[in-house]
Amino acid sequence: MEMPDSVNSQPCSYGKALLLLCLALFLVKLWDGVLLEDPARYASISKCILTTGDAITMHETPERLYFNKPPLYFWLTALLFKACGTSVWAARFWSALAGIGSVMLLYALTRRYLDARTGLLAGMVLALSNDFLRYSIAGRLDAPQVFFILLAIWGYACVTAGKSRWAAVVPGLACGLGILTKGPLVLLALPIILSAVLLRSDQQKNIFKLKLFWLGIILGLAISAPWHILVARANPDFWDLYWGREMLARMQGELVTGKGRLNYLLVLFSHYLPWTPLALYGIWLAGIRVYRQKKDTLQIENPKKDFKTFGVIFFFLLIISAVVAFAPPRMYGRYLMFLYPPLSAFTALALVKLLPEKIMRHLENRLWLWAILIGLAIFFLPVERHQSNDNTNLLEAAPVIRETVPEDKSVVIFYTEIHAPEAVIYFYTDRESVRVKTVEKLLALAPTVVVTSKGGMEILEKHGYTAAIRSPKLTLAKRK
Repeated sequence: MEMPDSVNSQPCSYGKALLLLCLALFLVKLWDGVLLEDPARYASISKCILTTGDAITMHETPERLYFNKPPLYFWLTALLFKACGTSVWAARFWSALAGIGSVMLLYALTRRYLDARTGLLAGMVLALSNDFLRYSIAGRLDAPQVFFILLAIWGYACVTAGKSRWAAVVPGLACGLGILTKGPLVLLALPIILSAVLLRSDQQKNIFKLKLFWLGIILGLAISAPWHILVARANPDFWDLYWGREMLARMQGELVTGKGRLNYLLVLFSHYLPWTPLALYGIWLAGIRVYRQKKDTLQIENPKKDFKTFGVIFFFLLIISAVVAFAPPRMYGRYLMFLYPPLSAFTALALVKLLPEKIMRHLENRLWLWAILIGLAIFFLPVERHQSNDNTNLLEAAPVIRETVPEDKSVVIFYTEIHAPEAVIYFYTDRESVRVKTVEKLLALAPTVVVTSKGGMEILEKHGYTAAIRSPKLTLAKRK
């Protein structure tokens, strides 16, 4: 479908409308629900930075060290806690902001190599992709990592567009910040940029020949290296836990309880609905157009479009992300986060081809209105946007624990199904906790309250405890 001349004349209005849609999708009701699992752990770590005053060695609780992840996300969240108070929305804010940033960067990249309309559709598809949205607003580290990968590629795109030579420092800076957020996975951006450089005929715009690019690499190392050195000097076990136990063991599937590769291929196809068939069609379209542009520039519909670089960047991003996502023998659904931006770009290519001009015009002219309506619907309708796992009674249990357990005492955890219960309890109650695995040890401690589960409650009822607050996965037991 030939793009009207007006399509590329409205990138500013497209960007504003897309940003408004993102604000509605990613920020409305960010304060709802409770923090559980890793998001609760990250919030607890951020809180501990303020309570312990230690910004180098991370603590899951003041008495429990944490070496699994670098500190940038925790530093930023701690600053927000200090400025606005400890809250659920503050714990999720930077993750949601990274999700918004990823959508806008995908829009900018697709607009750079194709046109503003395709960029708008790519951003909309990514923002409306269920898993990408769900994990972005959960308070996890996956969205920030995706953001820094796209930011590095965007820096390269700005250099080749001739906008600013200073953009050459962006890939190195983005990699440094990404390493300080979730480790070296962000370095996947560099082979993608290298592939695009090697396949370009215009070597005058080879970013690797620019001194500013290498300055960015040096700055990235200056950002990411000092913390690793300082924490390793203070904690001799750091490298073994951080690199060996966390990263290598995770790639081997030792720390992952998810299902196998075939199941996650099905998860990818099902969770990306309704975009899955369009993404496959878009991949085929991109391949055909890259081949045509390589063979004869005159054969493509619009010679101003750089299908070759678009195809190289997003094909390589898709392939490398797929290899990384499916490398572990077992994985979590959030490992597929890196696949959604390239899939959304290809989906947009298919939509531009298939959607009638009338529908496209309506969408472009009314997107701001749809964004407002979506935001209002999310705000006023009883839509549950955040994981609760029937544990909203944490908000009821927290004041009871604070009143019952003195500050110098620990909350006893017995037979619980909650992931990272120590972090969850500390974030909501400011109390340390200790896990007890046997009834004998529990009776020896004789705690007034016990955090347990449904199965643990059945045991405790035989030993003089009654359920004060009950739910399927978390029960607060009190001694009679």
